[in-house]
Amino acid sequence: MTRRRASWLAAVCLAAVGTPAAAQDEPEQPAQCAAGRITHVFVDNHSIYDLDQIEGTGILRGVYELANMLHIKTRDGFIRRELLFAEGDCYEPLLLEESGRILRSYGFIARADVFAVEQPDGNKHVVVDTQDEWTTRVDIGISVDDGLQFERFSVTEENLLGQGVLGAVFLRQRKERKDMGARIELPRVFGSRTDVALVAGQTRDGSFVDERIAYPFVGEVGKFALRQTYRRRDELFPYAAGN
Repeated sequence: MTRRRASWLAAVCLAAVGTPAAAQDEPEQPAQCAAGRITHVFVDNHSIYDLDQIEGTGILRGVYELANMLHIKTRDGFIRRELLFAEGDCYEPLLLEESGRILRSYGFIARADVFAVEQPDGNKHVVVDTQDEWTTRVDIGISVDDGLQFERFSVTEENLLGQGVLGAVFLRQRKERKDMGARIELPRVFGSRTDVALVAGQTRDGSFVDERIAYPFVGEVGKFALRQTYRRRDELFPYAAGN
């Protein structure tokens, strides 16, 4: 009787401790990807001019070198935040195509190629190859109506500090209208895909504010978009009263 009871207790211990515990300790196996996984993402961002393709050592080459030196390249982190995939994701060609299209939609990126390189184990390395555009704009407007008239002046930086932020100051005046103010556009606020734009300043008669919050469609894979705007303006306007 004692021997049977000991055998029964041993069987219970084996059932309760051995098999289920071992099953629980096994790591969960990742889901299989039919086309492999993205194991590495390489971002190769180039400045405005590719000096390797410019021949000679004259003054013109020096101008290109100076432009590259003055230009702040788009940050690696900003480019990675725009991608629709990350390391460890299943490889989907559509997401690579849409990521390239999103990057090219920015005015400060002249070129963006996103492509995969097949690896011996069936996985993929993805290369994000981009080139910046010159982003500082100075605009001066002069008209000859009723003599030489100064009408506008603005300075705009479309990629402030390489973070995709647009900043501008401006002065516009013509006849009864005169606007002086600043503009800022912030992409990917708080790490989301929400964009915020604000323009504010003084008019001849008071002030103005133009505010916009937008969540755009995320390429062809986005399912919804939102936009909110607010505008307020004090200004003079002309009118005719006979003689």
